[in-house]
Parts: sequence; structure tokens; C-alpha cells
Amino acid sequence: MRLFLLLAFMLCTGICAHADEDELRGVWVSSVYNMDYPVKPTGDAGELRNMADEIVDNCVEIGINAVFLQVRPMCDALYKSEIFPWSEYLTGKQGTAPSDGFDPLDYWIKKCHEKNIELHAWINPYRIAKDGGVGDLSENNPARLHPDWTVESEGGLYFDPGEPEVRRLVTDGACEIAENYDVDGIHLDDYFYPSQDFDDAESFARYGGGMAIDDWRRSNTETLIKEMGEEIHRIKKDISFGVSPCGIWANKSDMEEGSDTSGNSAYKDMYADTLKWARDGIIDYIAPQIYWYSGYEPADYTVLLNWWSEKLSGCDTKLYIGLADYRLDAYGENKESPWYDGNEIARQMDMNSNNEKVSGEIHFRYGSLLQYDSLREKVRAKYTSDTAESEKDTDTDSEVCLYIYLNSMGAPVYIWKDEGGFDMEKCRAHSVNGAVSVRWVRACDGEEIRENL
Repeated sequence: MRLFLLLAFMLCTGICAHADEDELRGVWVSSVYNMDYPVKPTGDAGELRNMADEIVDNCVEIGINAVFLQVRPMCDALYKSEIFPWSEYLTGKQGTAPSDGFDPLDYWIKKCHEKNIELHAWINPYRIAKDGGVGDLSENNPARLHPDWTVESEGGLYFDPGEPEVRRLVTDGACEIAENYDVDGIHLDDYFYPSQDFDDAESFARYGGGMAIDDWRRSNTETLIKEMGEEIHRIKKDISFGVSPCGIWANKSDMEEGSDTSGNSAYKDMYADTLKWARDGIIDYIAPQIYWYSGYEPADYTVLLNWWSEKLSGCDTKLYIGLADYRLDAYGENKESPWYDGNEIARQMDMNSNNEKVSGEIHFRYGSLLQYDSLREKVRAKYTSDTAESEKDTDTDSEVCLYIYLNSMGAPVYIWKDEGGFDMEKCRAHSVNGAVSVRWVRACDGEEIRENL
């Protein structure tokens, strides 16, 4: 009871504020199509180190505390793997290693940790190639070794999520990273089933078990997420495991519990029941990609932010928000656009900070965040000012004891910091019905001392 009153009083008086230093301030660093790292293919270890150094140093300057590095963009690897070949986006040819035995993921982890930045390994589970062929795949690529596991869809080549061997492959790949690298997390994006027209009739006939095909597909993605989470946590108990799905779980027109939106959804279009995953706790966090502006009627940012925070209220799964910095690529210089000059991103960051359920955000992507000076400065100003204020609060808490006086009924009535003079009359004046306070609690160590005043 004493502890409850103490915490309640501190919260009500604003003494105990939200721990900003615990908020995730992340950025996605994309390797696919050489968008962020490396910006051009090279096998030269020195060049790869220099590019990584520049990105990490810029993240420090901006105030980023978590990097989500895409280490498996397309059935390949930016690390030494016994399962997947070296990525063509790394060296220019799939299966070709960097010079001097250089391991990019290992280097990134060490560099980030030196700068007190988390490094999360971001993997794409099912995408194999941007075209339907296997011509550019290395001889040891799992898709070339097991063509019966693959399906051509939407102009690309994908693994079939309905094949148990595919789920085993993807999970083994995540476990390999967790076992061999000191990563802070394993992260999956929103690429599950690429379309509703996915040609999985053969696997459905073998494994459908009488289910409706939509439910079967959702079961396949949930099985992957559940098994992967369980296995990587057995390897490393404190590793963070999460997903960044489409910002719309389901539209209200399709599902009663859905959001007041009308766009593509994770539940219906990608066969991912992401809300269920979060509620069931099979992921540590969820980071919905809310890539629209406030006021956009089909998918309003404010509507979706409030929807996610409400649906996950009371849920232990952390809620991060994916932000669409990349929108500035098309609209950043259009003064008529909400995205102009990074203004919408700044507004969204403020909304996230003011939402008690939101534990942080992730910017997509590094290149867009760096490219626009106005956006970069807005993000830097937000993050560095919050960090400075948090450090100031932490220093104050460590140097000053707070003495919280309670009346005879046990209600807190007065607070006094030990660097200032104690005001007995003010303490009496705040007591209930004139009752004299009979005990106080020293908040810096929780010690309760009874003392007649």
C-alpha cells in the first residue's frame, strides 16, 4: 500500500516521468536493391567498413538507438552462413564473399554496440528473386536445390509458406543468426504471402486438412512466427523478436474488430493475423507500418495509431510504429503535401510520444532520413532533446532524495527535496482535515521512517 501511494503521488505530481531513454528510436537500413547498405556492390572489405561507419556515425548524430539491418533481403545473406549464399547486393554476385574474410553483420554489431546502439537482424522470410527465374541464383541457393518449394508470383519467385520444409528453412536461418551473432533482435517485415492469387494449390491439397484456404494460409504464417520465436528464445532468452506488418490489420468492412480504413490489410491480403500474434504474446513487439498521413481517409495515421494502442491496451507486447520517411522521396518538396519538409513525420513522432502504449518508432528508411536536411534536423532535434532531458532527470534522481510525507490516513500530502529547506507549515497546510503528518517515505531508497511532526 505504501509503495502504491508513493508511486501514485509521484506520477500525479509529474516527478516520475516516462523513461525516454527506454523508447526505441529505430531506423531500417535496407540492403535490397542497394538502397542503403551497401549503396553499391563491392567485395572490398575496406569500402564495406567505411560505409557502415558512416551510417552508424550518422545514426549517433541523429539520436537513433536501434538499427534494423536487412541481412537477408532475398534468400541470401550479409553474413557467413551455412544455409544461405552471400548476397548479390553485397558483392555483386550471389555466393561471392567479401575480401579478407570480412563479415558485415559481425562488424555492424560491434560498431553499433560501441556506440550504444542496438543491432537487429532484419530478414525477409520468403522472397527469393525479383524475377521468376533462378538464373542468377548461386548453385547452393536453397531455391535452386529445392525448386519444388518455390512459386512464381507477382513477377517474382517466392518460397511456398505452406511447405513445412520451407518453414524449417526460414526458422533454421534465424536460429543460425541467434547462435552465431550477438544481435539484439530478429526482425521480420511484412512480406508473407505476396498476393491472394498465390499458386499454392499443390501444397494446399497435401496439407490443407479440410481448412478453408484463407484460414490455412494464416495458420501457416502463424506457425512460422510461433516456432521461430520459441526456438530463438531457447537459444538466447533475452533476444527481441518482432514483426513489422502492414499498418492495417483488417478493415472494419471485413472484420468487426477492424479499423475504420479501406486499404490492403495484413489479415486478408497477406494472410497474417498480426493482432492475434501480439495478443497471444508469440512476438515481443509489433511495429505496424502506418505509412499514411493524418487526414488520409482510406488509412488515417491518427485513426490507426489510436486503433493499435487501444487493441493492445493491457497487452505485454510492445508497440512500435513504422514511419514513412520515404514519402519525402515523392512529396517532400511539394508545399501542398502534408509530407512537405518532414512536417508530417514530426507530427507523428509527437503523437507517438504522447501515446502511453507506444514504446518507440522505426523510420523507413535510412537513406530517406539522411537525404532531406529538414527531416533529419527535425528528427535529430526531437531525439537529442528528449535524450538530454531524460539524462537530466536521471542525474537529478541520483543526486536528490525526495521525502514524501503522508498524513495519518496514509495519503501523501507534501514532498520535499533534500537540497531545499523543509517547510513544516506547508506540510501541515496540505494535510487532510488539519491532521498532522505522522510518517514519511524517503523516495530515493524506499525507506519508511515514522516520525512525529
